[in-house]
Amino acid sequence: MDAPKILVLGTVTATAPLYRRLQKLHAKQKFDAAFCVGTFPVEEAVATPAPLPVYYLLPANDPMPDASSIAANVTVLHGHGQVDVGPLRVGYLAGVFHGEPPGYTPGDVAALEALGACDLLLTQDWPRGFHTLLPDDRIPGSLRHKTDATGSYLVAQLAMRLRPRYHFAGVPSAHCELPPYRNDQDSSSFTRYIALAEQGSDQKSLYACVIGPAPSAPPADVTPCPYTATRTEPSSRPAKRPKTTTSMAKLAPVEVAQTRWAMGPQSGQPPPPGYVCRLCSVAGHYIEDCPQASTPPDGYVCNRCHQPGHFISACSMKRASREPQECWFCLASPSVEAHLIVNIGPAMEMSPDERSDLDKYKEALKTMFNGNCVIYERFIATRAATHMQVQVVPVDAAFDSRAFRDLCARESGVDFEVVDDKFTVDRIASDSQFIFVEAPGERMLFHMEPGDRRRVPLQVVRQALAVMAGEPAKADWNMCRLSVDEETAQRDRFKSQFAPFDPFPE
Repeated sequence: MDAPKILVLGTVTATAPLYRRLQKLHAKQKFDAAFCVGTFPVEEAVATPAPLPVYYLLPANDPMPDASSIAANVTVLHGHGQVDVGPLRVGYLAGVFHGEPPGYTPGDVAALEALGACDLLLTQDWPRGFHTLLPDDRIPGSLRHKTDATGSYLVAQLAMRLRPRYHFAGVPSAHCELPPYRNDQDSSSFTRYIALAEQGSDQKSLYACVIGPAPSAPPADVTPCPYTATRTEPSSRPAKRPKTTTSMAKLAPVEVAQTRWAMGPQSGQPPPPGYVCRLCSVAGHYIEDCPQASTPPDGYVCNRCHQPGHFISACSMKRASREPQECWFCLASPSVEAHLIVNIGPAMEMSPDERSDLDKYKEALKTMFNGNCVIYERFIATRAATHMQVQVVPVDAAFDSRAFRDLCARESGVDFEVVDDKFTVDRIASDSQFIFVEAPGERMLFHMEPGDRRRVPLQVVRQALAVMAGEPAKADWNMCRLSVDEETAQRDRFKSQFAPFDPFPE
């Protein structure tokens, strides 16, 4: 049997010119299939017969076209999975993890990993860390200054686990090829990574290859795996600011409102000579201090009070509180899953003693786990949030706090600062949002001043811990669900183990 011949495409903007090109190529070479790893016009693509079998990736959160409407030679690969094309096993993962909403979940990645190795891996997302061993002139210009925010760590991990011979990606749309890399130090298997640009661009948007028998030895230019290597070459990209130790005084409530937390100029201070506000075209103030910045456009109506004249952020009407009717771990909720409760402190629902009781529980758990645990407290505003929470996760004795911080910064854009070992959240202004982490050996804080509108992933800590534990699917707590009987049995086992450390024994 002849070795399979395939074509891989980047983002498709129009099917007519693409199919004309494919028709010419297919007439000369007789390709077995074409795969699109970018985005594509769904209605147009599925309604137009293709000149050869064409496979499109469609994220799971996009509706699947009706089977009866899909034209001849067109196949839509929905979500994630594997498909056999002749002798080739093709794994695919559609969507972008950092999209809104995410195009796939850690659970999808784990499910694809469970299907086993594949010859081709098709992902729309790029792998985070693709650039680690590349010189700057090999990195696409559009990505050169944002490599640390490009792609997903989950895709990098997926490629390492599945060890495909080829890995293709298409979002963002840019052409990039890595030298073949080893999947591990002692293995002869290697992977070629190719990212493709958008159809019609001046970059490479189509890749043709013949998938013959796997060679017995890697090529001479093989490199280590970029996703586990450390970049050592000089780079022209701006260096990340050094990590600093933040004092408690810097975060005192009176000072928090005056501090930008290393994010640009001081509000209210005059700009340098020559600076002109881009909003009103007048010098003398920054754009954030511009009088027009607080004036909504004509026709704008506040979505909270339904009155014109102000933005919702300046609305005097308080947001309606939400009753915790559906919360499964609020003691006041009729839906509380009481079978999971191990212990209730005598003053946990009271003030001001609740912090003292909470600290006693935290110290008891630290002792129980020999200090090998991560404790994190977060307050990130969401529409559904009705309370703050503290979570405790046991970790391995070899837990690396710096690797944890780096992972949070790379994968979620959350850059933790190391704080003094006596720091407590009492030092943070009551209207500030934060994530405070107590890890083995250090404490760290991510803090947002009032008015900061950045979107912060609520599960950033859990996601990083799950990845570091080799269980990325567990970032989604729904993947940890058990039956009530199994959860009750686990509760009883933990209750027995915790009894010697219980600060409030019955």
